[in-house]
Amino acid sequence: MSPWFALPGKLENQIRPILMKPNEKFLKKPKAFRESVRSISQAVGYSKDGKIIAPKVRQMVDAFGRLNLDYKHLTSGKSATEFAQNLEDYFEERARIPSNRVEAKLMCANQAEAVFDDIRQKSDHQCLIPMNKQKGCLAIMIPGN
Repeated sequence: MSPWFALPGKLENQIRPILMKPNEKFLKKPKAFRESVRSISQAVGYSKDGKIIAPKVRQMVDAFGRLNLDYKHLTSGKSATEFAQNLEDYFEERARIPSNRVEAKLMCANQAEAVFDDIRQKSDHQCLIPMNKQKGCLAIMIPGN
């Protein structure tokens, strides 16, 4: 790993950012797919009660209706089209990633401070440490936590 900052010895292996890689399944989708994602997200919202929304086909159809957009490409009779199923898969993936990969790495301020102090004591940096005035939970990425 080539970190954006240099840490001495084993400390480099203690802190690793989460690298978000795009899902190959959704990389080469047509412009209409990306526009649909944006429109649906705008109408349905991105999150509710702290949870990322993964709309189902029925919610997508309702969202297109509220935006006065044609939604015939989402359903064929009473079943979802392949396009709509791909959208649903995308939204489920978008909701799953932060829940499974990021939330597990979050620490509250006192935990982050303890890890920071431990790393600071083990390093030989001579720079001044800036004051952190943040409140609430802070994110620090440490493997195994």
